[in-house]
Amino acid sequence: MDLILKDKVNSCGDFSLIQSSLHYVSNSILYKYPSEKIIELKDYWGVHFDLFLFNVFTNRSNNKFYDYLGNEICEFDKRNFYHIFASNDFIYYDRTSKKTKYNDSNIFESKIGGNFLSGKSLFIPKDNLIISLNYTNAETPWQYNLAELGTYTPLHKQEQKPYAVRKFLGLWQNDLLIACDGGLLLAINQESGVLTRQWQGLPKGADDYLQSVLRVQLPQQGYVYQLNLAKTRIEAFFLHYYFYIDLESGTMHLINCKDNLKKYQIEQYKYSSAYAEDATHLYTKVTYDKGTSGTDYIPTGLCAFNKQTFVIDWQYRFDQHDDYLKTDNPQLSDNKLYQLSADKVLYIFEKEEDV
Repeated sequence: MDLILKDKVNSCGDFSLIQSSLHYVSNSILYKYPSEKIIELKDYWGVHFDLFLFNVFTNRSNNKFYDYLGNEICEFDKRNFYHIFASNDFIYYDRTSKKTKYNDSNIFESKIGGNFLSGKSLFIPKDNLIISLNYTNAETPWQYNLAELGTYTPLHKQEQKPYAVRKFLGLWQNDLLIACDGGLLLAINQESGVLTRQWQGLPKGADDYLQSVLRVQLPQQGYVYQLNLAKTRIEAFFLHYYFYIDLESGTMHLINCKDNLKKYQIEQYKYSSAYAEDATHLYTKVTYDKGTSGTDYIPTGLCAFNKQTFVIDWQYRFDQHDDYLKTDNPQLSDNKLYQLSADKVLYIFEKEEDV
């Protein structure tokens, strides 16, 4: 398996893969790849892409909806949109009333932050609470209080902190999967709000190095966890390890990839909030060993991690003097891999299968 660098898009801003087609902003113009101009953008802060429309918004919460031919559909002022179902059907925060609304109806008394949508249910993190909200009638079937689980001690600190939701991972069967800061992973029945399972300590067999670095706990950064495409695993990359939980059995597994990484002068996986995935591989960012690579900086790159063999099948190194990777994560569509760099260059790789 190999990935070939096919193209670069310079000065790339917001971008998204809509029905396998790349749409991107460059120099205040929205394009459909490779160079089809859709609309020129004026006085805007960002672009949010949905399946059938895109929202051009300003830093003062003015919003204009367009179709993908560039026709303006409607305009809304002083709104921050959470979910857009259609041009006249959405969930948003009203900056005038300071309430969250579903169309014209008030459904929550404040912002709803990094929520998760499942059917008619919104799951909302609020202080120490996880709140289930039916957005069609504003009813709250249940609340789960994370304070019942106690507190945790952040690494290299002494004070105790309460658990808080960092990321909703998705659904496994009827369980809502949640990553909290403090290295706590939860499964809560989405209908009843009952805690069904939780994970926190390191798996058996974790080596002395990992136990020392992480204080015998899973990584405390809740954003590193992800539910895989098949919805059978919670997984994460950290340091030189690949970690996953088999959701059927509930068992945790830890793969030490250090020797395999060394073959490519890779020091470790770069902490990331999302990984791209297809049927055979996970795609994530890495950092290289500054000493063995002969540089005075830490190079960054991308790798393709084989889900069956747990080894790297491909890697691409970015030269930091030219370009490097920061927080943007890889995205995948069909046989193409997309990675936005710190210098706002969108790298487009194409997958070539072994014959």
